[in-house]
Amino acid sequence: ATRFSLLVLLILGTVLANRNNTDLLLKGKAILQSNWIGHSTIPAPKLYPHQWSWDSAFIAIGKSYYDQTQAQVELLTLFQAKWDNGLLPHIVFNPNAPAYFPGPEWWDISVSPYAPRDVNTSGIIQPPVHATAARAVCLVYLLNAIYSYDAVANSVIILMRLVMLR
Repeated sequence: ATRFSLLVLLILGTVLANRNNTDLLLKGKAILQSNWIGHSTIPAPKLYPHQWSWDSAFIAIGKSYYDQTQAQVELLTLFQAKWDNGLLPHIVFNPNAPAYFPGPEWWDISVSPYAPRDVNTSGIIQPPVHATAARAVCLVYLLNAIYSYDAVANSVIILMRLVMLR
């Protein structure tokens, strides 16, 4: 599946879930789960084998409806790659992925004093959709927990972790 089809399945699956279109929803979930690498979801294993900023934001929203843990980890992993100057890179490179161009060597982020030292990233950004994604993940968590005390406390912790990173 390409990035586009993955996102289309994710969005359509989420929208149509309440219309009893479980077949499409199950297909979307299966693709997302097969592309989960333990800390993020790769959009397309052969074409896009790394974590992409926008993809992670929208994937987290979709996953929040059925796997809160993975939705939260998706965003937290992305935010752990944030630069010291606040730049949230559009690619977080997967060290286990095959060669990719333009890869970490091409970006050479080591020349920037703001770049993270423990992860390879690109040196550019995508438009900011991440606050919207974090908010959506937390809201779905709250709705699923029917406003219990634990749900509110955990949502506050999630938001604090996102804000406090770096």
